[in-house]
Amino acid sequence: RGRREEPLDVHLPDPVVTNFVIKKSVTPPGVMLDWSTDTPLDPPVYTLRITVNQPPKKIGPFTFPQPPIIQQMPLATVPLDEPGPIPPGADPLRVRRMPGAGPGFNYYVFVRVPFTQIVVRLSSPDGRVDQHVELVS
Repeated sequence: RGRREEPLDVHLPDPVVTNFVIKKSVTPPGVMLDWSTDTPLDPPVYTLRITVNQPPKKIGPFTFPQPPIIQQMPLATVPLDEPGPIPPGADPLRVRRMPGAGPGFNYYVFVRVPFTQIVVRLSSPDGRVDQHVELVS
């Protein structure tokens, strides 16, 4: 008979998002939401989900709901920010991690479209979640 292996009990830190700051940008036009987290990038098991809820679109007497814009990716794969200002673009939503060694990292979301709220949600593989809802001011 073989020996039964016990599962390895690894406790991952809680996902945490903090220090939210929202700023309007004129060039390029949009809104930037900065935040930070000390949630580790390694092991690459945490998931970041950004949801941007848009206001309904009014065309003549009709109002049409707009679908949310959602970007979801492993926290470890959020692209590093490039040097210089945010480039102009047609992408409605840009998510970046600021360069730095850690353990704390700074991130931002840049939204180029009108919105009613931005939801930043960080989750661990076992279902723990931290999230922040930023309403349009």
